[in-house]
Amino acid sequence: MGLFKFLILLCLIASVFSVDLYGMRSPAELVKVNSENGTITPVGGIYTHEAVGDNVGCLDSKNGIYYFMGTNLETAKIDLLGMDIHSADIKYTIPTTFVTEGFVGVAQIVQCIDDSDDVIIMGRDPKYDHKHNLVRVTPQTNTWKELNQFNFLDPLGGGHTLSGETVWIELTVNISGKYSHKLFGFDINTGKQVFEINDDDYYTTGLNYDKESGMVLGIGIVPQFTNRVIMQLNPKTGIITRLFDLPSTYFLATPPTTINTKDGIGWYIMNDRKVDEPWKLVTLDYNKQAIVKNVNLCPNPKDCLRGLEYYEI
Repeated sequence: MGLFKFLILLCLIASVFSVDLYGMRSPAELVKVNSENGTITPVGGIYTHEAVGDNVGCLDSKNGIYYFMGTNLETAKIDLLGMDIHSADIKYTIPTTFVTEGFVGVAQIVQCIDDSDDVIIMGRDPKYDHKHNLVRVTPQTNTWKELNQFNFLDPLGGGHTLSGETVWIELTVNISGKYSHKLFGFDINTGKQVFEINDDDYYTTGLNYDKESGMVLGIGIVPQFTNRVIMQLNPKTGIITRLFDLPSTYFLATPPTTINTKDGIGWYIMNDRKVDEPWKLVTLDYNKQAIVKNVNLCPNPKDCLRGLEYYEI
């Protein structure tokens, strides 16, 4: 093999294993993440909306727009913002009627709809007595379609994803003083609740839809609290099953996760059991059911990513 062909082969191999991820960190700064070495490169930010919550964003790969919920701490105004991932220009600013209750980002979701320019958002809305308001937004025309209103409890950085016509949201329900962890499914066209799945055994979060398998994947924790597990939700039947366990050295996990469905690869931000130690970017191969790489990502946990998205070219 000639040197030129060898170099091309190396480039092809590297391209398979190294992809660019995009993430958001506070104060509202979009960054690019190298999956191979964990290098974080700033793209740009918007400092009028300096506060962003955990896992309150999505990437519209088709249009190259990163959507996120931004909060102006001075005015408490919450807007849905669409940022160009190449230039960091703000393409869309959609005012919401949501308010912050407790921590920034709690009770909020932002979920892009594949094969559509629309975005699903949710937040606490005073006009509905501070219930959750689930809304479908068309940013290009600044139009809203309110889908459903409900009132449950909110886990920090709650998981959410979209499979077909169903948006899945992780919520907590108070049943006669006992708290139950559930995964709810809502139709993105009508707002009708189509699933309510009990998940008290594993507390699954970090939800991502795998288009290749047609399953929703998430990360849970065993009842003994000894290690993490990868969970699988069948979006047609609502059946949730335990796929495989992760080593106990990967225990703490932040809410942001993302997936490359074509290659069956997922990325998680994890460390051992000490919240003040550096966080790692952990690459998981779902087909091999194994962790295939971990690299240092955030030396200072306080500055770690609030969101993480795979750029599907």
